Amino acid sequence: LEGEIRKHVPGFAADQVIGHSLNEFNPDSDGDALQVIANLVEGSSHKGQISFGPQTFNFIITPAVGSDGNTLGFATQWTDISEQLETEQQISKVVESAAQGRLDVRIDATRVTGFIASFAENVNSLLNSIAQPINDVSRVITELGAGNLRVEVGGGYTGDFAKIREELSAALFNLNDVLNQAKSVVLEVSHAAGE
Repeated sequence: LEGEIRKHVPGFAADQVIGHSLNEFNPDSDGDALQVIANLVEGSSHKGQISFGPQTFNFIITPAVGSDGNTLGFATQWTDISEQLETEQQISKVVESAAQGRLDVRIDATRVTGFIASFAENVNSLLNSIAQPINDVSRVITELGAGNLRVEVGGGYTGDFAKIREELSAALFNLNDVLNQAKSVVLEVSHAAGE
């Protein structure tokens, strides 16, 4: 991480941060940021965000006030939110793709850790459990279109997916039943015509 920041802030060293102004790390900042910080009083803080290439941090600056009420300095808490932002972008892409009927897009859970990795895996699992029955129904319809009336719907579904499976299986059974009845009628008519 230090090397990535150094690409954007030459000479940056993590062990040199204490005692330096935030503006030294953000060459794009304007004087307004210094004014905001200078006006912080006890009990207040300033929140912001800063990026160094692909790395993005939230920061909170809080004044350290002495017993006489004078500001002694400022404490800054940095939180690296790069992984979170990347995941948010991936989630947006997955949701947009799913809304457009493309259920093959997934979040890359290998690039994240902790809660975000668990969340990514759960979203991917949810998409898999939605895509599988849809793909199965699509396969059945394709087989029917090709004239295969003996095609079967896959199993192992629960909830609403089980209901769809049962209804599709019933429709296939009824279609076969109607065709068998029609076949019987044709055979009877053919047999009667042959007599």
